[in-house]
Amino acid sequence: MSKRETTIVITFLLLLGSIVIVLFENNSNLALPYPKHDCANAENIEQCNETYYKEYAEKFGTIEALHALELDRSRDPTLKRDCHNVMHQIGHVAAVEYKTMGRAFQAGNNLCGNGYYHGVVEILFEHEDFQALTPQRMESFCAQDLSATSSNFLRLNCIHGIGHALMDMSHGDIVASLFRCGEFSTDPDRSQCATGVIMEEGFTVPKSSSTGSIMGDPTIICSQALGNQEDCWLSEAAMMIAKNDPAKNEALRFCAMLNTPLYRKDCEERIQDKHFRLE
Repeated sequence: MSKRETTIVITFLLLLGSIVIVLFENNSNLALPYPKHDCANAENIEQCNETYYKEYAEKFGTIEALHALELDRSRDPTLKRDCHNVMHQIGHVAAVEYKTMGRAFQAGNNLCGNGYYHGVVEILFEHEDFQALTPQRMESFCAQDLSATSSNFLRLNCIHGIGHALMDMSHGDIVASLFRCGEFSTDPDRSQCATGVIMEEGFTVPKSSSTGSIMGDPTIICSQALGNQEDCWLSEAAMMIAKNDPAKNEALRFCAMLNTPLYRKDCEERIQDKHFRLE
C-alpha cells in the first residue's frame, strides 16, 4: 500500500470514528435512561414507580416512557402485577404533550388496564366547571377528537376517565361525583363513569389488608361477578351513596335514574336488603 493510500485509509477511519462518537452522544439519553429505575427498596414502591415514569415521560416524552415501561415490566414483577396507576401518570404527561385527546390517544396503548387513556382524560377534563357540567357536555367531550372510525372502546375509556376526573374536580365528593355519572343517558355509560369514581376513591383511601376490607372492596366484588358487570358497578355505586345517607333516600334516587329494569330492580333490592353493609 502506497503512502498516499495509507493516508487516505487513516483519514477515513478517523472520520468514521468521529461520526460514531457524535451519534453516541446524540443518543446517550436513550442509552442511559434517567433517573435509574430502582424502586425495589423504596418505602412506597407504587409511589416510587409512579414518580419515576412521570419524570421519565416529562424528560423523554410519552412514547419513550411507554417503551421503557413495557421493557421494565418484563423484568420487574411489581410492575408486571400492577402498573395501572403508572399508566395514569404517563397519560397525565401525554395530555400536556399532545394537547388534544385524539392525538394523545393515538400515541398510547391499552397496557395495564387502559390506565393511560384514563390519565389523559383526567387532565383534559379537569378544567371543566363541575357545578356547571351538563349531561350533554360530558357526552360531547368524549366525542371530540375521536374520528368516526374510533372504536366504542376508546369512548368508554374516556367516560371512565371522566369518573376519575370528577373526583378530582369535586375534591373527593363521591356522592356528588356518582350523581354526575348518573346523568349520562345510558346505563353502560353510567357504569363506566361510576367505575372511574369508585376506583379513584380506592386510589386515595389508604389500603387495608384486613379480610373485611378486601371482601367489601367493589373492585374485588365486581371483577369476580358473573355475567354483565355493569349491574354490579351500578349497585355498588348506590351502596356507596347510601353509606353517606342512612335513610337510603339518595341511594334509591340513584337507582331510579337507571334505564334497565333489571339493573334498577337489583339496585333497589341491594339498598333495601336488611343485611346491607355500611362498613
